[in-house]
Amino acid sequence: MALYATHLIKEGNSEKAMDLYVKHGTPANPANYNIYKRIFGDMLKAKDLMRADSYRTWADLRDMLLDLVIVLLLCQHLYNKALDGFLMNLHEVCHL
Repeated sequence: MALYATHLIKEGNSEKAMDLYVKHGTPANPANYNIYKRIFGDMLKAKDLMRADSYRTWADLRDMLLDLVIVLLLCQHLYNKALDGFLMNLHEVCHL
């Protein structure tokens, strides 16, 4: 799934990559952290998502990240400093 998500991201379709993880779950594999970070960054940069009718997309992004956090809480040995920094950045952006 990560290879397909990477392919979608390279084609400029981070939203479809996010949909994969929403549908199938967000594994807490440290090798995937850059994929999640890229999806998050691309969603923040998307100008067409700043409308009221984009709620579903933002909710899906929230659900993907929440799924990741829940899995990490269950498997704390996978939690690392790089992800901690990513989650702190996410927290700061969400409170702007």
